[in-house]
Amino acid sequence: MARVFSITAAATSLRVDGQGRAEGAFTVSNTSGRPLRGRAEVRAADPAQQAWLSIAGEPERNFAAGGTEQVSVKIAVRPGAPAGKCSFRLDVVSVQNPDEDFAEGPAVTVEVVAVAQKKKAFPWWIIAVAAAVLLIAGGAAYFWTRGGNIAVPDVKGLKVAEAVKRIQAAKLKAGTQTTRLSETGASGTVLSQDPEPGKEVGEGAEVAFIVVEAAVKVPSVVGKRRDEAEALIKQARLRVGGPFLREATGSAQDNIVQEQKPEAGVLTPVNGPVDLFVAMLLIKGSEVPSVVGSARPVAEATLRAANLAVGRVEARASLLAPGTVVDQYPKPKAGVVVPQGSAVDLFVAEPPRVPPRLNADVAGRTVTYAGVSLNGTPSNRVKVAPGSEVRISFDYAITSPARPDLYCPGCILQIYYGIDKAKGGFARCITSGVMPGNFRTNGRVNNAAFRAPAAKGLYYVTNAATMERGCEEGKAQPSSDPANALAVVEVE
Repeated sequence: MARVFSITAAATSLRVDGQGRAEGAFTVSNTSGRPLRGRAEVRAADPAQQAWLSIAGEPERNFAAGGTEQVSVKIAVRPGAPAGKCSFRLDVVSVQNPDEDFAEGPAVTVEVVAVAQKKKAFPWWIIAVAAAVLLIAGGAAYFWTRGGNIAVPDVKGLKVAEAVKRIQAAKLKAGTQTTRLSETGASGTVLSQDPEPGKEVGEGAEVAFIVVEAAVKVPSVVGKRRDEAEALIKQARLRVGGPFLREATGSAQDNIVQEQKPEAGVLTPVNGPVDLFVAMLLIKGSEVPSVVGSARPVAEATLRAANLAVGRVEARASLLAPGTVVDQYPKPKAGVVVPQGSAVDLFVAEPPRVPPRLNADVAGRTVTYAGVSLNGTPSNRVKVAPGSEVRISFDYAITSPARPDLYCPGCILQIYYGIDKAKGGFARCITSGVMPGNFRTNGRVNNAAFRAPAAKGLYYVTNAATMERGCEEGKAQPSSDPANALAVVEVE
C-alpha cells in the first residue's frame, strides 16, 4: 500500500444552512513523484447518509507530479431528517492501481439542524390572490406548452460528461448531480434523470441527474482468520482498512477477526475500506543479558534464565581463556526487548593458530623465525590496551636456493615484519640487500617497539617483501593471514 496523495480539509466542522445544504472544500496533492489520474470518492461514516453526499464536478482528474487539485463535496440533507451529525471523509485513489495507491482524508463532521416551520393564522386574502395566480399560470402554461417544444434527451447510462454535452446541445442546463450507491451500472454514469426523457420543456430548463457510484455488499468475515478475511474482502472488490488489533484471551482467538465495519450486507462503494478488528496474542519479551566474558556454560544458563534460546555457537580466535564468550548477537541494549524464545548467537574463544616457529616463503626465499618474545615474555602472544607500546624480539634466518630464476643480478630485496596497515598496523624493515642463489644470512631483532592498533581486536604480525633500492617501509604491505604469522597481538 502506498499513500500517493495528500488530502487536507479547509474545515473539519461544517453546519448546514436553512435548506439543509453545506459544502466542504479539500486540497488534494500528488505526492508520488509521477503523474497520476486520481478519482475522488466521498465516504459517509453512516451508510444511510451516503446519499446526502456528492462530488462537485468531475470525480476523476489528472494530477501532474507534485500537482494540486481543489475538490468540493456537496452536502444535501434529506428533507425531514432529524437534527444530529453527519460524518464523512474524502478518499482519493489512483485509477491505474486503486488497490495499492490511495489516500484517506481527514474526518469532517457536519452539524444537521432540523428546520421547524412556524404555524401562522390562515391568510384569507390569499384565496383571491391564488385565484388570480391560477388564471395567470393557466394562461402561461398554455403558451409555455405551446412554445416549450424541446424534448428532454435520454441520457441514462451515459457518463456524466457526455450527458452534460447532450443536455447542453438541446439548449437545456445540467442541474444538480446526486450520487447514489448501486450494484448495477458503472461508476460515473447516469442512473436516472428529472425531467424524464421525452418530456417537453422550455429552453434553458434544468435537468437533474442521479449518478451511479458502483457498490457491492460487504461479505461476512467475522470469525475467520485474518488472511482468509482479507482475501474475501479483496475478492468482493473492496479493500482492507486497518486492521485494528485487540488482545486475544486465548490461542484459539489468535489472528481471528472479531468485528468488521461496515457490517456484512451493507452496500459499500467499490474499493471502499472494510475495517477489521483482529484478536492477537500479546508477545511477551525479554531483555537480552550481556554474557560476554562468561564461560560458555554460564552464558547458556544465563540466556535460558531470561527465557531466551542459545543460537549458533562459533569459535573465534582470541587470547582469552578457551571457551570464554568474546561476542554475542543480538547485543544488549537498555530498554529493548525481544520476543521470549528468541535465539542469541555466541562467539567463543579458541587459541589463535600461531606456531612457535615459522618457516615463511618470502619472494622465493625461506625466512625462519624463532624465539619470538613479546613485551619480554617467552611467548608470541600478548594482550595489550589500544594504542599501547609493544616490544618484540625474534631470531631470523634467510636462505636462498640455488635457482637463477629467483633473483636478478644486482636486484636488492627487502624483508619486513608488521601488522596489516588497513587495520591500523605498520611495517618494519628487517634487512635489505642482494640475495642471490645459495645466499644465507641470519640475525636478531631485539626489543623493537611498535604501537598496537587503536581498535579492539586480534592482530597478526606477519612478514612482507619489496624490491627497492633500500628499505621503504611505506611500500611494504604485511597481511592478516594467520598462516603467515610469527606473533599475535590482542587489543582489548
